[in-house]
Amino acid sequence: MLAPVAVTGCGAESTSSSTASANSSAAGTGTGTTVSSCSRMATGTQTVEVVLADETYPVRVHVPEDADATTPLALVLDLHGSNSNGTSQAEISGLDAVADADAEGFIVAEPTAAIALDTDDPLPDGNWAWNVPGVPTTAGEYPAEDARDDVAFLTAVIETLTEQACVDPARVYATGYSGGGRMASALACARPDLIAAIAPVAGLRAGRAAEDDTATIDSSSCTPTQPVSVLTFHGTDDAVNPYDGNDDARWGYGVEAAVSAWAQLDAAPPNRPPSRSATTYP
Repeated sequence: MLAPVAVTGCGAESTSSSTASANSSAAGTGTGTTVSSCSRMATGTQTVEVVLADETYPVRVHVPEDADATTPLALVLDLHGSNSNGTSQAEISGLDAVADADAEGFIVAEPTAAIALDTDDPLPDGNWAWNVPGVPTTAGEYPAEDARDDVAFLTAVIETLTEQACVDPARVYATGYSGGGRMASALACARPDLIAAIAPVAGLRAGRAAEDDTATIDSSSCTPTQPVSVLTFHGTDDAVNPYDGNDDARWGYGVEAAVSAWAQLDAAPPNRPPSRSATTYP
């Protein structure tokens, strides 16, 4: 069964239809922030070079062809799962078409992780895993000390596209599948000032699992300073990231614990009760 759950942060609206419509709806609703005029580099699908720590990384970006060049648009980060890449994620999610069909349109970015994974089924653009802070990859190994800081990398992606692609900084969203969902969650924990909402598929986290008890959350690993709205989808029969959790340090506590934690994190100020809703589909 599929169980979509919405956790609503301050001033946001919840929705629970599908991943594509969730991102389309999110991209069309803003915070009311006024954005200064800007100009956009180009439309269509293209590669944007993002620089971090003197290294340059290519990022797949799609801008609707009909988008007005001077109107700031929402940005959706679409993060691939472990053992995949940005090009493959674009084919899986189909968000280019959703962005094109949206009344206003929005920008889609599909960056690629930087931890190489060994596989018997290599993809043309490589098989990669995200450096989710403090947890091992699906290979069971912790990232090397010199592994790329992917919170910093995704921050650089947002900043680069805000400057070059005329992104509305008040309407930046992140979705992702499995490991990409875990990375989107980590980004929201670390940079709530940059992310208005997240919509992980089979990967919602609220920080890493506690070292001494993987069924509980290490609350010190997710301390956002402002609310981030959350919409998540997760199959109850998922064997890789089990809905009810497992004893793997990469995953640990279950989805309900993650949802409840975000409801509490998004309940600021103290007198505002947590808000959450859930729908289960057979």
